[in-house]
Parts: sequence; structure tokens; C-alpha cells
Amino acid sequence: MDSPVSSPRAHHRVATLALGLAALSGACAAQPPGAGGAAATVPATGGVPGTSAGGAAGSSVVMGLGGRFGGGGAIAAPGPVTILSANPLELDTTVSSSDPPPPISGGTLLILPDGVTAVVADPDRDLISVVNLSTGTLTSSIPLQAHDEPGRLIDDAAGRVHVILRRGGALVTIDPISGAILSRRTACAIPRGVAYDPATNLVHVACMGGELISFPAAGGEATRTLKLARDLRDIVVDGDNLLVSQFRSAQVLVVDATGTVADTIQLPAYQDMSARQGEVFTASIAWRMRAQPGGGAVMLHQRGTTGRVVVGGQGGAGGGSGVADGYGSSDPCGGLVHPALTPIVRGTTPPVTPPIPGMVLPVDFAMSSDGSTVAVVAAGNAHNRTVQSVFVSHISDLTDPSHFSCCPDGVHGPNPVGRMVNLDACQPPPSGRALSCAQPTGEAEAVGFDGSNRVVIQTRDPATIQIPQSSIVVSLSDVSREDIGHEIFHANTGVGIACASCHAEGQEDGRTWNFDSEGPRRTMNVSGGINGRAPYHWDGELATFSDLTTAVFGQRMSGPPLTTDQITGIQSWMNAIPALPGVVSDPDAVSRGQALFNDSGMHGCVVCHSGPQLTNNAANLNVGTGGSFKVPSLVGLAYTAPYLHDGCAATLADRFGSCGGGDLHGITSTLSGAQLADLIAYLDSL
Repeated sequence: MDSPVSSPRAHHRVATLALGLAALSGACAAQPPGAGGAAATVPATGGVPGTSAGGAAGSSVVMGLGGRFGGGGAIAAPGPVTILSANPLELDTTVSSSDPPPPISGGTLLILPDGVTAVVADPDRDLISVVNLSTGTLTSSIPLQAHDEPGRLIDDAAGRVHVILRRGGALVTIDPISGAILSRRTACAIPRGVAYDPATNLVHVACMGGELISFPAAGGEATRTLKLARDLRDIVVDGDNLLVSQFRSAQVLVVDATGTVADTIQLPAYQDMSARQGEVFTASIAWRMRAQPGGGAVMLHQRGTTGRVVVGGQGGAGGGSGVADGYGSSDPCGGLVHPALTPIVRGTTPPVTPPIPGMVLPVDFAMSSDGSTVAVVAAGNAHNRTVQSVFVSHISDLTDPSHFSCCPDGVHGPNPVGRMVNLDACQPPPSGRALSCAQPTGEAEAVGFDGSNRVVIQTRDPATIQIPQSSIVVSLSDVSREDIGHEIFHANTGVGIACASCHAEGQEDGRTWNFDSEGPRRTMNVSGGINGRAPYHWDGELATFSDLTTAVFGQRMSGPPLTTDQITGIQSWMNAIPALPGVVSDPDAVSRGQALFNDSGMHGCVVCHSGPQLTNNAANLNVGTGGSFKVPSLVGLAYTAPYLHDGCAATLADRFGSCGGGDLHGITSTLSGAQLADLIAYLDSL
């Protein structure tokens, strides 16, 4: 097990980045198949490769170029199946860190108004760095406390920079000129978003627990704390109002000057024949929301299908149907999820904007100072040979509601390798419309524009700031944070899907998926210790973690076969994802509810929900909710609505309503309204 220390490999990687950037500093185009690796060239129109494809004797080879126009499809043959993706995943480390790095959240880069100073939050190393982009030098390196996990950051009118500490539960303020920490103020359990209002000179902090806290920019205690809906993410100051996003639902709360939620903006559904033959997609996972020049905001979010998910096959084998088996698809418009950019304007319905196909884990974006150009980071594409991790385009092209189709044409999304899809729906873009976007080397996680409108990219490992078009690389640290589990969890498997696509930030996406053979199933939370939850899935059909990785990563997600060490690595990393803290608003109510919960003779909750994971892991248990299921963990319950296997209970109170199973699911019919409220308070605290 390796700890986060300086490594020779890290030194070597940083030293070679400039050479790599020089080679990659062309236009927005992926490398041709086979470039930079030993894997066989994949025919541009699918089909079956010859023996030179590298398949072992006795194995079958399935091309990852099916989908609507691929002309490929599954080739049945005896023996184990290998998916050859046009964008193969290439895992490049064997390290399992003794101090596992946190899940990727993005949004950790700030370019100051002078256009030449970058302030960088590094949650992997608990570090804040200040970089002069004009000279390409690191001017300050500000260490924080272990596991503070600095995240979003904002500057104020006096030039101070305010940084939220996601695990430190605080707001830290620094002087970017001297590199000094000016203050550290307690905020909440999990702060996520931050914004500065020059009219009031207040710094606003949004928290996962629903707190919206306002601090004086110059220092001092909070002047106001609002309690809003949970799962808050980003904040945008919009006149006298605050626009506050919610992470999993991708809704936007409009908070007026009095602190009242005046409106809740919901993003519209998307439907077009170019994406999974017209299935309906709904918004979720609001990765990043930024202010839009002229007012309002722009949100980068995912959308997921409400259609049928076929689990009996693999994502690379669409067979020309337009809806691939499994979770992903070699057609970048054929997977379960895709990203989009949606403008948010108070008082208006957001437009339906086109997908941005091919960008897996769209954790961050930035707009140029005039609002005309946008750069999007796909953290999931860092370890795929032939896809882009940064895409640059005109914001008008990515937010144009009149261009409805899913078009990976170099303007609305990166070009697919070797061919174009959706030719019936997508016209070739005008010559010269596609913008240049030199690619970074390393794991991109945040992006910005400097004063010269150059794209500035932060990479996670190695820790750098890069301006690829100018071949500039600034090393921020020589501490390596490589971890094979972290890499696998966030990686595009080759067919446009990652574990983190549904388990964003190591949690879950709030969605209920419609599986063909299983029916509706809620995405399960994986934080707080996955080792103690076997067997896995709602039906408990996967006895071990190895079974889980084989069935999901290998089959449903068409990922490459994992070695025993790699399976151990991802299990170790996932098991270290911290549990979400409980919510305690009334300690006395929690104590009373705990007594009810633990009364095995009267109510029976603790009979099944016991131990450190609050589950006995019993499978095939029928509690009146529509079938026989595994007993789920209750760890982090406050943040995982909707509840039950099909998401029928929107709140914990609804769990005790018509779809909760009645007294088969714990004897609660004898509880008074006050007792039920106490029990819910205890469940919230877990």
C-alpha cells in the first residue's frame, strides 16, 4: 500500500508533460484508433477483426461499434467475451493508496479578474496553490489540515479568496498575494457551493444538509443561516436573488432577498430519435452551475433515460438497434446518460438543449469572459486512448434549443472515432465552426479561461495547471495520488459510462432505473463501507464484490476484465468512501426515536437493521413492498431519497405510507403521529 508521498514516477510524468502537450496541441480531434497503444485497429464501420485483433485462442471477440449506425453487433461464439471498444480503457497504475483519494467533484479552479492569476484547490492533497499564468510559475502553496478537501472557491471585491472545505466543514479565506490564511470559519458538515455578492459584501455557502449560510467577506460570524431543502450544490448571485442548485435532482431554488424560496426551477425532459430511438431523458446530477454574463446562470448536468435498460447484454453490442444492451453504447448517443448545458433565467422555463455526447463525467465547465465560448471537462475520459477529456465549442451551439439532435460532430460534441453517427439527424457543421481544443496530459478535473481566452486546465494526477495550446505546464505538487480503485471507479469503460456516472461523488444519483428483467430499481448508495453489505443489489443476487464487478463493470458496462489486484483495489477504495453524516435537528426526538427503533418486541426495526451497516444483509425478504429483496443499509439515509427499491417513497414519512409495506415492514401502525415523527428524526440521524 502506498501513501501519498513524492514519487519518482510523479516527477517523470510532470517532466514529460510539456512534450506531450506539444504533440497534442492540434484541433479538437481524437487520435485515430490504435494511436499510442498496442491494441489492434478497429474498423471504422464495425465488423469482426481478424486474428490480429489480439483475442486469445478459444475466446470470442465482440466489436464495440454497434449502436444505431455502427453496422457491427454481437458475434456469438463460445468462450469468454471480450469487448473491443473504439475508445478502450487503459488502466495505468497498480497502486492502492493507504490514504485513498476522495471522489472527483470538479469546480476547483478560479481565475482571478486580472486574468493571469489562478487559484487552485486540491482536494487530493489538502492544498491551495496560486499560479502566475503569465510567467508559468507557482507563487504560493498553502497547506491545509489533513482531509480538509478544499472545493469551490470565489474571490471578493478586496481580492481575498474564499474556499470551502468539503470534509473540513469550514470556509477558509486566503490572501492570494501573500499566500497567507486570513481566517477559517466553521460552516456546516458538508459545504459544497460558494458565491460572493458585491452588493452586500457577503459570502454565501451552500451545504449538502440544506443550510445556506451568509458570512461577512471581511471576516466574522455568519449573519444569516437559512434551512432549505437538502442536497444543495452551487450558488449564483442574480441581482437580489440567489440561484441555488440541488445536486441529484438538478433543480434550482430561487431564494429572494428575504430568504424565501420564491420559485423552484425544474429542467425539462429531452426526447429525440437521435438519442436511444426517442426515449425520454430527465435531468439529474448538477455537476456545475456558473453565472451567465448578463444575468442568470448556466448549468452543466447529466440526463438519464427513463426507458428500458437491457441488462442481459453488453453496451458495445447495439446491433444497429439504436438502443444498446447494457449501460453504455459505442454510439455516443446511445448510452443511459449524457451531459447537457442548460441556461437558467428566473421567471422563464429553461430551454431543452441538445446533448453533449461522448463527455463522460462532465464535472466542470467554464465560459470565456464575453460568454461566447465554453470549455467542458470530462473527468471520465482521462484513461481512454481515443477520446477527449476537454471539449471547447461556442456556447450558442451547446445551448441552442432549435438544434435538438444528438450530434457528435465536433461542434455539439467531440467527433466519434473514425466515423459519424446519426447521419439522418445531423447535418455537417459549417466549415471552420469547430474550435481548436488542445488536450491536456493527465487527469483533467477543472477548467477556466485566462485573460487571453486561453483554456486553463487543472489536472488531478499529476497535480498541474496546464495551458495546452501554449505548451505550458506548472507543477503544483510532486505528491502522487494514484489509486487503481479511484481510477477504475471514475473511468469511461470504453462505451461512454463510468461507475461514477450513477454513483456521483461516491454516492448515488437519486434515480430509479427501469430494468428489463428486474423492474424499477433505485440506485444504491455505496458510501460508508461497502464491504459489510454483501450480497449486493436489491435482489441480493451477487454474493461477493468480485461477482459485483464481473456482472456490472465487466458485463453491463462492457469494461475490460479486471485482475484480482484491481478488484481488490476498487473494493478497498470504495470501502473507504466516508459515510454521510446524519442530520440531527432535535436531539431529544432522536433519542426517543432510537428507543422505538431498538424495541425489537414492539416494532421490530432493529431485527433486520442492526450492526455497523444497519443491515443483517438478509436476502429474499418480503416486507410487503412488492417482492422479496435484500435488507438495505440505512447508513446516510437522510440524503438518499426517494426510498425503497422502486423509489415509491419520496420522503421518509412516505416510507410509512401506502407503498411502505405496512406492518410487514416493521410494526408501525400502533405509533402515534408524534412517535412516528421521533422515529423519522432518528432515521435522519443515521
